[in-house]
Amino acid sequence: MFLDFFQLFLGSIWGFLITKFLAGKRPGERGKMFSIILKLKNYQLHLHHWLIGIGLFFTNLQLNFLPLPYFSNGFLVGLIVQGLTYPDWYLIIKRVKS
Repeated sequence: MFLDFFQLFLGSIWGFLITKFLAGKRPGERGKMFSIILKLKNYQLHLHHWLIGIGLFFTNLQLNFLPLPYFSNGFLVGLIVQGLTYPDWYLIIKRVKS
């Protein structure tokens, strides 16, 4: 029980710190990893890293496809929390001028 919690805690700290290092420092700034932005006619669909992390988290809860499930889920929680620290975290669909 304690070991599971410790792995979850350690994973979340690592997830937060690594994502903070790899992501852009400010909204719209390019980080060390690319953003996934899909262009659909007059709209852009921005798949934020926190949004992808939520999908992976719930998929891993069901399928346990990642190694060390407690650490992996903690890592994804850290990734999600870090992504939600940006002021534009809620901007997923954006209308663009054509």
